[in-house]
This record gives sequence, structure tokens and C-alpha cells, in this order.
Amino acid sequence: LVGSVMCIRDRCEGCVATVVESGLGDVELFFNWEIMSSYFERMFCGVHVLFPTSKRRDVYKLWDPELGNGGFTQLSAFGSVLFSQGRWFNPHIFVQLTGSLPGRVCRRVPRCLSTYYVEESVTRKYGDCFTPYGNYIQYPGVNVPTFSLLDASVRRFPDSVKKIKMRRGVEAFARIGNLCERVFHRRLFFDLFYDLLLKGKDYVGYRRENYGYNVSILTRNSYQIAHRVGASFSYQFDESWRMHLGGLYTFAGRNSLKAYELEWALTLEF
Repeated sequence: LVGSVMCIRDRCEGCVATVVESGLGDVELFFNWEIMSSYFERMFCGVHVLFPTSKRRDVYKLWDPELGNGGFTQLSAFGSVLFSQGRWFNPHIFVQLTGSLPGRVCRRVPRCLSTYYVEESVTRKYGDCFTPYGNYIQYPGVNVPTFSLLDASVRRFPDSVKKIKMRRGVEAFARIGNLCERVFHRRLFFDLFYDLLLKGKDYVGYRRENYGYNVSILTRNSYQIAHRVGASFSYQFDESWRMHLGGLYTFAGRNSLKAYELEWALTLEF
């Protein structure tokens, strides 16, 4: 069960939108191997598989919140290390490299609309059926094409919905932080960390049924760089159950929302 609250601050001063969404998220499987050594407290490496089981985006809404990754199966390799230096200083490092399998997803895709022109003298016959444009008259029925236009040039704004084959770009993620143990309670932990996210450009496979549509808008500016800081409290009930409550702030990057995020999770490890 995943719940999220996100506050987005737009470039316009004073323009703030708060979106709340709750529901079942994606199913994730982890396979870990622990490496024993006297140089660190714990070290893990492993693989991670994500299955897109969460509710898909409602393409008929302009900005529908998503709890999952958009409908893509992901495969990751990761590693982490924790150094134990006492109750208040326990640095940790986590790195992960992720690739995605192609997925068939529904997206709003711009449609190419052809525009035609005829000479101004034709208006004497058809009257108000024409719209003046410079020295010519715009009319969508004469087979003299001059150029084509898209019905929208902004992502999520097109009128047409298509199911397309799409692949997410490769992602690299790193986290560096410090874990404080036994904060206010022997089972309560406090974590302060910095995140760096690098994501490559998405890829869309072209098919014959996509002729007449421009899918490049879905991959334009789809690469991502994000710098985030965060903090979290964790309560360890026993060796298997853990509750997590934390927040993230994205303060810099490219093609990333400047956002405040709250996270809550209940995890079972076995």
C-alpha cells in the first residue's frame, strides 16, 4: 500500500498545486547477497525486479497522479554498504543501475493535420467558409498542401490517444547519508541523506499504425537529472516488520519537478 502527497511549485510566483493519491503500487522483488568483512558493518549486492501492477495513468485527465513507473517492467543491479561508527555517526552508500523492458502503454500523441490554401478570389464563391491568412485564404478542402501542423505541441495536451511501444531510458541512482540509531527509542532510527538521479532519454518504437502521428513529443526532454535531500524515521517492530515515514525535497536538476514529497511505507522482509 502506497500513499503520497506532493506539493508542486510552478515557475509562476504563487502558483502551487497539491495532489493526493493512494492505492496499490508496483510489485517489487529483491534478491540480496551479503558480503561479510571487518571493514564495514554490512554490505549487500543484488538484483531488483519491478512489475507494473499499479493503476495506470488516466490519459483523459490532464495531470493524473501515478503511483507506479508508468507501466514498464524494470531490472536493476544494486549495491549498498553501511559503516558503523557509533550511535550518531553511521554513514551509508547505495548505488543502483536500472534498465527497462519495452511496454505497450496508452499515451496522448499529437496528430499531423494538413493545411491548404487557395487564392483570395475563391472567397467570392464560398463566402465565410474561408479564414484570411496573409495574402491567402485558409481552407481545409483544396488538395494544394503547403505545410502540416500538429494538433498540440505540449505533452499530455493532444486529442488523440494511442497505444504505443515505449521503453524508459537507463537510470543511475546514488544515495549518500548518515543513520542515527536509537533516537528517542531503542527501535527508532533517523536517516539524513542526499540523492542523485540520472536518467537517459526514453525511446518509442515506430509502427505502421503510428503514421500520421508525431510521437517524438513523448521522448523530447525525457532525460532527467535530479538532486534531492531527504530525511526519514524508521521503526523496527521485529526482524521482519518495519514502518517508514519520511520526506524528500528536490532542489535542483533538469526536467525534474521542484517538489516536496511525503512518503509512508510498511514493509515486510523475508
